Amino acid sequence: MVREDIDAAVFAKLGTLAGFNTTSRRLAHFADTPAESCPALFYASGREKSVTVTGQPAVWTLEREVWIYVKTDGIAPSTLLNPLLDEICSLIDQQNPITGRNTLGIDGVSHCRIDGVIEIAEGTLADTAIAVIPLEILTA
Repeated sequence: MVREDIDAAVFAKLGTLAGFNTTSRRLAHFADTPAESCPALFYASGREKSVTVTGQPAVWTLEREVWIYVKTDGIAPSTLLNPLLDEICSLIDQQNPITGRNTLGIDGVSHCRIDGVIEIAEGTLADTAIAVIPLEILTA
């Protein structure tokens, strides 16, 4: 497993999605993200867990997050967030018809999936709405 290769490939896949003015692997604070940069997508690293069986290579679970910022400007936040969430879910939820997993076509990935609760803050942060999508990447 090469973490950087996996993260670069996942981020490249996310970068193909339409609708974002900004994509970055460097998470910025919402207050430091101007309106013209939104909608913005950020990909951030999180925790990592190893499972080792004697005599076999370690299998790693990489926790990552996709952050989305939109500027609401008086518009209902969900009307801006929902299509973007749908695009990301559609990309991540694609399953191989044989294995039932989504490797995103990335070497070293056994599966990539949304795992957990998508956190959404709809406009409680002035004119910014935020969604945080938890990803789980299991290495092969």
